[in-house]
Amino acid sequence: MTSGDVIQRTFMQKAGVDRMAALLLAIDIVRRGGTISLVGVYGGMADPLPMLTIFDKQIQLRMGQANGPDAYRMFQQKADGAVKKLLNP
Repeated sequence: MTSGDVIQRTFMQKAGVDRMAALLLAIDIVRRGGTISLVGVYGGMADPLPMLTIFDKQIQLRMGQANGPDAYRMFQQKADGAVKKLLNP
């Protein structure tokens, strides 16, 4: 393993999207032809999506950042100890 590999692995453990469990669960449990909505910054290149399953189940993916600039500011600054925000539709 090269030093670059070690650095990349360490970086992805700290900053990468390595917890795809919620998205993968959504893909598993959404009904055929259903829609999965991803809100906020949820991206990375570390884990591939199961594209064959998404295609086979005719899943529609909708995604984008939420219109909540104040919530993003609080999250970024860790104001009031914020590490996550709950959005009520």
